[in-house]
Amino acid sequence: MYEDPNFVEDVDNLWAQVEPLYEEFHKYRAIKAKRTFGNLIDISDGLIPDHVYLSDLPNTQYPFPNVSEIDIDLSLKEQGYGVSDLFYVANAFFTELGLFSMKKCYDEKAGAMITEPLDGREVLCEANSWDFCDGRTFLLKMCTKVKYDDLTTIHHEMGHIQYYMQYKNQPHVFRSGANPGFHEAIGDAIGLAVATPTHMKGIHLLTNYTESDEASINYLMDMAINKIAFLPLAFIIDKWRWDVFSGAVKEDEWNSHWWHHRESYMKLKAPVGRSNETDFDPGVLMHVANDIPYIRYVLRGRHSSVPVLQKPMYNSEEIQSC
Repeated sequence: MYEDPNFVEDVDNLWAQVEPLYEEFHKYRAIKAKRTFGNLIDISDGLIPDHVYLSDLPNTQYPFPNVSEIDIDLSLKEQGYGVSDLFYVANAFFTELGLFSMKKCYDEKAGAMITEPLDGREVLCEANSWDFCDGRTFLLKMCTKVKYDDLTTIHHEMGHIQYYMQYKNQPHVFRSGANPGFHEAIGDAIGLAVATPTHMKGIHLLTNYTESDEASINYLMDMAINKIAFLPLAFIIDKWRWDVFSGAVKEDEWNSHWWHHRESYMKLKAPVGRSNETDFDPGVLMHVANDIPYIRYVLRGRHSSVPVLQKPMYNSEEIQSC
């Protein structure tokens, strides 16, 4: 899966490069959180309560709170979008690039599940893309809501489907990414491309929006919440799993070890008391519960090249505006 014999050390080195940026971001969030919640939270120990840090960012915590915020959810509602419309928009993005149409991948008659069943069946709603390895059947599974987050998730998952379709004629042994992080990088590259204000304006989902430096900075803060704040979480999930599998941490210490990582790397603390005897907090994560490695979400951005991205060959604007 990962051929580097020094893989764990490389991951640690990768985090060491990112950590200074994360610490600056964390300090900003701590200051804003204290101004917003006052004496309701205690951050004197340098740790932010987990539920405050990971909640949706109030508009007052943006660098420029008086700049009109981007509300794609409202636009989707006002324009009467349905679930199928989100998939249509995503498919159009790929076909306009000259790539394969993926209409069948979200066709419920073909076996796709794009909404939560109403017949009482219990299903896993985590968005997934599936290659049935016959060169013809590629399907999406997702309990879609008409929301901006789901629109970007659809693009991400269709990135996987497109990759499946591109390698469908290869021998089965070659029908996979170079490593799991590579596959996620493809999905994320698509997700980043569609999330920009310029693209949202282009598909008429962003109206009454005035471009400015302040608006761009607010948008970049939104991206930081989704990407920078996520990195240490993605990092510690497998750090914790590796410690469990190696026996470095005993079973009766699993939960406290989880919060040790949360505090050490993420600078977050539990909002209420936690116990090794009655709590198993990492188990709430689908990947932990289903034994799915998570480090792929760290590695997906490992080889990105910011200087190249700042001047796309087809667009002279700054990268955040492309």
